[in-house]
Amino acid sequence: MQRQGSGAVYLSVFHPDITDFLDTKKISADEDVRVKTLSIGVVVPDKFIELAREDKDYYMFYPHSVYKEYGQYLDELDINEMYDELVENPRVRKAKGNARKLLEQLAILRSESGYPYIMFADNVNKVHPNEHISKVKFSNLCVTGETLLLTENGYEKAADLYKKQNDLKVVIDNRTKDFAVGSKGTTIVDAIPMQLTKKDAEIFKVKTKQGYEIRATEWHKFYVKRDGEIQKLQLNQLKTGDKLLVQSAEGAYGKIHEPDLAYIMGIIAGDGTITEKTAKIYLYDNKKVLEQKVTDAVHRIIQKHKVDRAYKHNTSLLPTFNMANPEKQDLLYMNSTVLFDILKKFGMNKETKTRVPEFIFQANKETQAAYLSGLFQTDGCVNANHKAKALTIELTSIHYESLQDVQKLLLNMGVYTTIYSNNKRSQELLPDGKGGSKLYNVKPTHKISIQDRNSRELFMSIVEMKEYDVYKFNLLTETLQPKSRKPKHDFTAEIISIEEDGVEDVYDTTQEDYHSLIFNGIVTGNCSEVLQSSQVSVYTDYDKEDEIGLDISCNLGSMNIVNVMSNQSIASTVRIAIDSLTTVTRKTNIVNAPAVARANTLMRSIGLGQMNLHGFLAQNNIAYESEEAKDFANTYFMMVNFYSLQRSMEIARETGETYYKFDGSTYKSGEYFEKYVTNDYSPQYEKVKKLFGDQHIPNIQDWMKLKEDVMKYGLYHSYRQAIAPTGSISYVQSSTAGVMPIMERIEERTYGNSKTYYPMPGLSAQNWFFYKEAYDMDMFKVVDLIATIQQHVDQGISFTLFLKDTMTTRDLNRIDLYAHHRGIKTLYYARTKDTTQEGCLSCVV
Repeated sequence: MQRQGSGAVYLSVFHPDITDFLDTKKISADEDVRVKTLSIGVVVPDKFIELAREDKDYYMFYPHSVYKEYGQYLDELDINEMYDELVENPRVRKAKGNARKLLEQLAILRSESGYPYIMFADNVNKVHPNEHISKVKFSNLCVTGETLLLTENGYEKAADLYKKQNDLKVVIDNRTKDFAVGSKGTTIVDAIPMQLTKKDAEIFKVKTKQGYEIRATEWHKFYVKRDGEIQKLQLNQLKTGDKLLVQSAEGAYGKIHEPDLAYIMGIIAGDGTITEKTAKIYLYDNKKVLEQKVTDAVHRIIQKHKVDRAYKHNTSLLPTFNMANPEKQDLLYMNSTVLFDILKKFGMNKETKTRVPEFIFQANKETQAAYLSGLFQTDGCVNANHKAKALTIELTSIHYESLQDVQKLLLNMGVYTTIYSNNKRSQELLPDGKGGSKLYNVKPTHKISIQDRNSRELFMSIVEMKEYDVYKFNLLTETLQPKSRKPKHDFTAEIISIEEDGVEDVYDTTQEDYHSLIFNGIVTGNCSEVLQSSQVSVYTDYDKEDEIGLDISCNLGSMNIVNVMSNQSIASTVRIAIDSLTTVTRKTNIVNAPAVARANTLMRSIGLGQMNLHGFLAQNNIAYESEEAKDFANTYFMMVNFYSLQRSMEIARETGETYYKFDGSTYKSGEYFEKYVTNDYSPQYEKVKKLFGDQHIPNIQDWMKLKEDVMKYGLYHSYRQAIAPTGSISYVQSSTAGVMPIMERIEERTYGNSKTYYPMPGLSAQNWFFYKEAYDMDMFKVVDLIATIQQHVDQGISFTLFLKDTMTTRDLNRIDLYAHHRGIKTLYYARTKDTTQEGCLSCVV
């Protein structure tokens, strides 16, 4: 099976194509050369650093000639030992270059584009406990799990489809078949099962002026209308003002048939409330004409779905409406505990009342239309301006995401909509629940609007509005010309922002015929920190057996350092985390990637990470660049390493299972533990000692006992720790990301027409100084802290360098070489700050 995709490609500096490889990321490169769909990295062995320091020319070797001569791939050879022999061997084809010039080229490119990543191969492998299986050759790098894919069964979440692993039939937009603007319409085609294409991928949110949004990786492809033509572009090629294609005709629906239930859910979403025990429906003004229709629907729902439980003797199974104020007769209400229980069973409760229930997305057209009818009959209206001959159908809400749900449903019916926002707070006269009205402060409102004639008339043919709205619609429509001009939107949506939006697992499927899908109503294409051993797979002809190697599989999760230290619970938290990740590993089986599945089964790799290091240090008045910070990190990460090893050993002892080829590892030989049984990693500063409170800090005797146990019982996991960036989950946890310093004390993020400011967690006047921004830090001291952590982490650390544009390539080379000297395994992005645009954000917040 083949699928389009993107990832991170690594090439050794000893490969003769290295210069051309780097040129693919040059900002000024010819478009025929640039490779925008890949992240790139270089593998740098010690021998190259040696040659660069001595300012010598160096040789690069053609891999095929190496394989013919030695029967091994270039990246399998120990280049430090074999370099001179390869140079002298006349049968090995080679090319000549200058090591220092290549270092300069790396620095220039990283300053311009942030790429390439750098992996110091010998720093990785010299402390690699499983080098006997294979050397680490590369660092492992498309939509998020909540994204909705339009299938033959309606909209389904990507993460849910991944769990099911069924072959798919998906809806595509016909314009993607021939790239013709006029080829409106949809087709249902085959696609492979949903794939988990990347764990912890960097996510970007694309927002449009009309309200359509999607969160995806920078590699994900989109169809864009530019200069009257359709182009297929990567997310990282998009720009504000681009017009994305959105679904241009009716799509597909599911099989769930619950029109009564859907109608009442729509009614409640508009003019109902859900308390802790009761569902309530209100009808007032011209909505009172719906009394009988709503009552009948509620009775049918209860008859069909009544929950099997005991109710109080006075609970009505046939609830009716009552008059809130008999004198005014202006408000009808219905209360029902039975209806509450039924709604809860179908996913509607107090918290989710305004969101379109999940089953509606997989329901048939009649059921979806019934939900929309209930919603628009209570909260919608027809806005008719006879003088201007303007006619719109509108729905207003304070819940923007709810309107986006409605927008997806309508677009799948062929109805194009736009969402407008009024971000000002105001007061409105609303029912007070006692039969009267009262001025209430209301949140900013949003409005979904159906404007073009085709969409309006299609909507009215599907959705049932109140009689008065139907009357207004027909009255003005009759005055319009029989034929109107084509809608300006042309089923596109204009991009207004593209923003970084954290780190998450991402998914995708492949549609082999046209490589096209519809996610969240947007027409897209296919997509075509972990350091682990890998083995090459050899795929042969159909009549021969494939040789399945080991590909990279790692299940990640992170601990919040502030929470762990506040609870004084390093040991117990690590144990729980290891158990949780072990469960994920056992339940994971990616059958479509046999080498990954095999590695997951045999190696059982997990990646326990950390976040909120800078937050913890700042909140305890410790400078990130200080010796106290290194002292804390040295002890904390030693403890995490100890307790993760201990729990992995215990699982191996309990199950009688160790990971693949454990016996050849430095764990089994005891070599891995030498530094721990000869050095004390307890805190050296009194202030740091107090931070650990009464927690037991493993000493040399503890490590000696653990060494004996591991050598006797083994380890269940081949890898245990990997420190990821944690961009998204750090927001949820109100923490700083990963173990890196913050970029801003107060982060500014733009959402549509508004800005949101995120102060760093616990930021105050007292710790302001300790929340020093990364671009103002001494990168050599940052390297020192990460190096302190790295010695206790068996895999990699997401380590980004933060540079000012005043730094020279020589400055960056010095940092890179110092990182190598300090044992850093990998360097990821090099982010450069434009100092000419500096401003004091805190002064305006």
